Amino acid sequence: MKNRFNFSRDQKIGIASIAGVIIILTLLLNVNDHLGPSEHEMVNLDEIEFDQLLITNDNLASSESAESLNKVAETSYHLSNFNPNDLSIQDWEDLGFSSKQANSIVKYRDNYGPFKKAEDVGKIYVISEDKFRELKPYMVFDNKIDKDTAAVGLISIIEINSATKEELETIKGIGPVFSDRIVKYRSVLGGYYSANQFQEVFGLKDESLDALINNVEIDQSRISKININSATKNEIKAHPYLKGWELVAKILDRRDKVKIESLDF
Repeated sequence: MKNRFNFSRDQKIGIASIAGVIIILTLLLNVNDHLGPSEHEMVNLDEIEFDQLLITNDNLASSESAESLNKVAETSYHLSNFNPNDLSIQDWEDLGFSSKQANSIVKYRDNYGPFKKAEDVGKIYVISEDKFRELKPYMVFDNKIDKDTAAVGLISIIEINSATKEELETIKGIGPVFSDRIVKYRSVLGGYYSANQFQEVFGLKDESLDALINNVEIDQSRISKININSATKNEIKAHPYLKGWELVAKILDRRDKVKIESLDF
């Protein structure tokens, strides 16, 4: 029996080598089982689903954004010729301005207008350069009224010596500021007898002057005249054509001697 299970030296080395290989393989397999897949090899299904959801949402957001832009393009305003002196606050809002901006524009126009040219509109701080360039080609400044049109009753001619401020404001280019000045100067004069006197209204610009001339008539019977022979010194001096105490003194001196028939002296 002893001889039967007796291995030679070479056989013993072979058996030892095989055993060593088996042990090494066993250890390697056990180590890999404990370590599990590497960080790069691990796949979390929840993370995959979440990533896919993010991608889907990004695409959806882009789609919705594009759709939103398309809707804005579809509902954008359409520009056509307009007179900046005629637009209401709502009209300016319809041109893309906010309510606050529209109010500022109208307030500026009423206080410093009317606008004579496009550049006057561009001076308003709430109107950006880009917006001004967009609107400028569509601005028109024709404030004159066709007298033939007025004659057939489409436009009412206003009697200047009896007109209210509200009536004057219906004339293109005559806002609250100018209508107030026209009425106040009329009161100082006693009434207008000539259209040339409109040039004496402070700040009245050429376009507004033309609009006024073309839309009013003058009834001289409504003029309140000063009786130069009985008016007080202050009443005489208050008239815009009789300024200066030297002229007033001459009038008083003359009427003390004779009834004044004419001021040509």
